[in-house]
Amino acid sequence: GDAEYLVGLLSSDLLMAKQQALMAMEKLVKADGGSRAVLAVPGSVGRLCEILDPADPVTTRWAVRVLAALSLDAQGRHALAGVMEQGVGSLLDSADRETVQCAALIVGNLVLDSAGRMRVLEGGRVLQSLRGLLWDDDAKTLRYVTGALRNYTSEELPGGQGQLSDSETVARLRTLRGSTDVNTARYASAVLKNLNASR
Repeated sequence: GDAEYLVGLLSSDLLMAKQQALMAMEKLVKADGGSRAVLAVPGSVGRLCEILDPADPVTTRWAVRVLAALSLDAQGRHALAGVMEQGVGSLLDSADRETVQCAALIVGNLVLDSAGRMRVLEGGRVLQSLRGLLWDDDAKTLRYVTGALRNYTSEELPGGQGQLSDSETVARLRTLRGSTDVNTARYASAVLKNLNASR
């Protein structure tokens, strides 16, 4: 079917073919049943992660948009948790703003499931990147980052919350609680509440 054909194109040596396949795939995964069709193709998520390349920000942006859409689905989160080490976390350090936003959305969705939660915690790098992004000046980025941290802190995990409980981070979250962006303010407030509850 379409999904199999598009996943096949991701291995193309032609950059344009690869990018067009990703654009079509994003439309497909947003359509009814599209996510499941892509996930049913063996190795599809792994292939999407393999083409994440800081040297090619345009292709990476399209790939991470597809991955973000797949992360909305429980089956997609399960597949993504298995390939976290292939670089989804490192996307939080990208110079491309949309890539960072999609990566924060992916992480926020991944931590909804225990497997993804443990992967995100491994090594602490993802959490450190999210923490650093609390000082970003882009409203949309802050919304996704505080949303991810809200999901992350909603359940207590050994060792993880300490990275967010320092006075500097807590002060920043208190500032964001007064954000003009309603969602950011709500998420920051929830993170603070969750951190207090875990003490």
